[in-house]
Amino acid sequence: MANDTPNGTRPGTPLNGATTPNPAIPTIHNLRVGCKAFAHKDGELRQAEILSIQIKQGEPHFYVHYKEYNKVPTG
Repeated sequence: MANDTPNGTRPGTPLNGATTPNPAIPTIHNLRVGCKAFAHKDGELRQAEILSIQIKQGEPHFYVHYKEYNKVPTG
């Protein structure tokens, strides 16, 4: 497992013996409907608003609207 922060912990990892993650550090488990976050789309990061969240096989799946991204009809 890679160290992702200067103190050698992953983002959202409890510090100093805390039993819960720091809510000020965003993780996949802090995200809620209406939140705006950056997500990978077509090889680049785009701002996306979370419209719904479903849990499938224990993992969250997000339905989002990408800001300034509209599909252009082809044909």
